[in-house]
Formats: sequence, structure tokens, C-alpha cells
Amino acid sequence: GWLSAKSNTQAKTELKTTVIDKEKMDKNPLLINDLIANRLYIMEKDGNILYEWNLAKQLLWNDSFLLPDGRSLISLKSSVPRILLWGYGGITALMGTGWELLWKYEISSSGTIAHHDALLLPNGNILTMVWHKIEKKDVKKYGYTLDVDIYPERIVEIDPKKNTIVWRWDSMDHIIQNTDPKAANYGDIAKRPEKININHIQSQ
Repeated sequence: GWLSAKSNTQAKTELKTTVIDKEKMDKNPLLINDLIANRLYIMEKDGNILYEWNLAKQLLWNDSFLLPDGRSLISLKSSVPRILLWGYGGITALMGTGWELLWKYEISSSGTIAHHDALLLPNGNILTMVWHKIEKKDVKKYGYTLDVDIYPERIVEIDPKKNTIVWRWDSMDHIIQNTDPKAANYGDIAKRPEKININHIQSQ
């Protein structure tokens, strides 16, 4: 099987673990995405590494998922990210069992960046999360009360065969606010629990 060979990079770090109660421990191994060390490996809970990928020059970012067929759905770091909120990546990719690049899609610009999670759908398409920037000069029209840039959430569905976005959910289509009657989406927040109060948490 594809997990039978260990990477020659395994010896560079000795892993030590402490097991409190072995009888209650789940026996399944763990997929470890160590983005600080740029290492991706499968580890038993006693610290034994079963397999480690050779990532070459590609930089891991927040999330990695091992798929049933041995491929990996991976968040990689954009080479020139322009939005540097923690958790950004910019690139969603599918890697083969030997870490060969099968597909990638980059969302990284001055206005948007892919971040954190991704999901392979039954139809073969991929969901990924995106922050999109609304500059402080524009936030007032949404009834936002602070004078800062905001980065609301967007979820996109990508068709890897066509390399295009085929569906998008945008949190800004679901906001409500009760501070400015002249601004967009003014309403009674208590009567619209399905909406997102854009002023719920405010911090600079």
C-alpha cells in the first residue's frame, strides 16, 4: 500500500508523546499538519511516524485532509499573499499519494484570500472559505459603526474540471443592522434571527 514506505525526512525530529490511559485511547493514527515546520505526516499516538510526505518547496498552511483514495485536500500558502489575517492560505490544492500536484486553485488578491477549511463534495467539486475585504470608506453604507476595514466571509464552490467557481454564498447578503435607517439591511434584529448582526462584535 501507499503507506508502506516512510519518508527519509522522518529522522530529522524525534517525537515524544505521553499516553494517559492506553485502554481508552483511540487506536487510529493522526494526520499532522505542522505548518510551522512545514511537515505533513501520519503518526501513531505513541509518536511513531508511519508516513511523511516530501513537500519540496510547497508551503503548507492551515488545513490538510486525507481523502479515502489516498489523495490529500490541502491548503497551501500563496507566494505573494496580500491579506495577512491569521489562517490565510490562498491556495486550495489536491495532491496525489506521492505529493504530486493534481490540481490547484488560487484565490489571493488585494481584495480576497482563501483561508482555513475546504471540503470535497460528492459531485467532485470543492468548497473553500474566502475572506473578502470591504474598505473602511465603504463600510458605512452597510450600517457598520466602526471606521475600519472588514473581512466578511464567503464560501465558494469550485469545479476542478473547469477550474471555475460555480456557486457562491456571501455573508454580506445575509446581514442586518439597527443603527442606521438609511443604510442597507436596516431592521429589527430580534425579529430576524436568521440574519447576521454586522455590529454584534466590535473591536479594533
